[in-house]
Amino acid sequence: MIKNDKCNTRIAPYMQPCRHQPLKRTRICVGEYSGWQFHGVDDEAFFEALKAFIDSGFDRSAAVSLRTTRSVFRFLIGNKEIYVKRYFMNTMKHRIQTLFGCNKAQRSCQTASILLAKDVATPRPICLLWRGAQYFSTEYVLVSQGIADSISLRRFVHDHLLCEHPDPRIKRNLIHRFAAFMAHMHQSGIYHGDFTANNILLSPASNPLDFKIYLIDLDAIRSVHRISTRRRVKNLDEIGRNFMDLDKLTLHDRMIFLKYYLHHFCGKKAGVRGLFHTVRKRTRHRLQKNRKNSVG
Repeated sequence: MIKNDKCNTRIAPYMQPCRHQPLKRTRICVGEYSGWQFHGVDDEAFFEALKAFIDSGFDRSAAVSLRTTRSVFRFLIGNKEIYVKRYFMNTMKHRIQTLFGCNKAQRSCQTASILLAKDVATPRPICLLWRGAQYFSTEYVLVSQGIADSISLRRFVHDHLLCEHPDPRIKRNLIHRFAAFMAHMHQSGIYHGDFTANNILLSPASNPLDFKIYLIDLDAIRSVHRISTRRRVKNLDEIGRNFMDLDKLTLHDRMIFLKYYLHHFCGKKAGVRGLFHTVRKRTRHRLQKNRKNSVG
């Protein structure tokens, strides 16, 4: 690995210093890739292991998902769980985004920085790499820390609420914590364009009564000064449709969730019924449009 703090290359707009940029960067080279190191992992053995993984052609045995535009890999380096997202800039649209704005890999880095600055938990990026010239590269690689002992919200609900004897304390705790998390997210101007239960992680999974909530799939997130009511309703509708098929989450539970959400969002519980009917109206419309009973 080669570092160069005094690099004369042009810095992309998304890397320019701003008030939401708490992550320090250092120029690095890993094999045929060059880029920026964001997080304080200054271990030669770590980067040698990362270089070996990249030189192997991205070992498919470590693949979580393989798509034409993005592949995700998960593996261990020492005792650290690492996620590697490989983005392919194989269309003219992707190349124009890289030249004049942000492609998905760049946006994920920028969004992680903003979320961490706003105290919204998300996996920390370690480095962003690209092959060849930065603005003409057809491949970007984003390396992020894993979340130890984590589980998706969907898996958590199915494991703890659909078991033979569910603990009512777990359901009550989940409703309260997740309502507070969503309220804080919206207060901070964070809007998730793909807000499904698989894009939310809970850790540690071993303690269902005391966990922290993390956002993932960051290229679908937008940060604005003030989030609109329409976007708030859209997120509430999306997360609700993930669990339409669960009898354990009753109408009363959904009302309690909205009550706590409003309490944390604006400091009052008034308007729960109005918000509930607005969300339900949108949910019915989306279900009719998609002709399905739930969205996962």
